[in-house]
Amino acid sequence: LPHRLGYDLRMTARSARDAALDTLGYRHGPLTVGGRDARQLVEQFGSPLFAYDASAFRGRIAAVRGAFGDRVQVLFALKANPSLALCGVAMRAGAGAEVSSAGELAIATAAGFDAASIVVGFIPMLWNRISRSPSDTP
Repeated sequence: LPHRLGYDLRMTARSARDAALDTLGYRHGPLTVGGRDARQLVEQFGSPLFAYDASAFRGRIAAVRGAFGDRVQVLFALKANPSLALCGVAMRAGAGAEVSSAGELAIATAAGFDAASIVVGFIPMLWNRISRSPSDTP
């Protein structure tokens, strides 16, 4: 399966690092994000800066969907990154949302995920917080 996602299990540490740098847009020049120079992004938006390449993100979602087909539902875990913009990219790319708190549910809903595409993964003691309406969240 890893080969279907574009990974070669025989990669050396060096080639894995080089592949990661290629994905980030860095080779023998300035680091880029989505084709834009990271230094210029920092100058424009300030530091610290969290910048994501929406095209690369959509591509990874498509690769996972392509590898598994309709047998699985691809979910974006908001626990990993609750960015409203990134959630919107995931939703438009056909991913669902995995949430584990009322706050994450509110973000998923605001990003446009419909109820059928949201999966609630929860710890039982948190159920009262998760089961409330997002508008009830303090």
